[in-house]
Amino acid sequence: MKRRCSKHLFLGIGIIALLVGIAVAICIYIFHREPRISQVNAGGHVSMAVMTDGSVLYAGDYQTAQWKVTRWKNVKSVASNYAYTAGLMKNGTVELVSGKKSMDTTDWKKITKISAGMDHLVGLRRDGT
Repeated sequence: MKRRCSKHLFLGIGIIALLVGIAVAICIYIFHREPRISQVNAGGHVSMAVMTDGSVLYAGDYQTAQWKVTRWKNVKSVASNYAYTAGLMKNGTVELVSGKKSMDTTDWKKITKISAGMDHLVGLRRDGT
């Protein structure tokens, strides 16, 4: 009887250890994998890459304020030209780094796509408008 109980006990401990090991491996995969590039953009004198973790890498002219995109989090995509950069956030809003006072995206909601023109920015809403 004693031998049978200890056999089941070791089997149970082994199964628990296996499950814990699998859970740890999944957590490491989810939380510690390196972000990859999900989108690239070039406009004016700048180039950017949106990473899978929602951050933005920037290369280009640091005399403009566009380098501030590196502070953004939860970015889905970016669009830029020589004077501004717009970032589409994962929540459907649009952030803007611009020297242009006439551009305002504070009321933009439920946006799915953005595109930068020479002096304008367009956004497509989820409903197609």
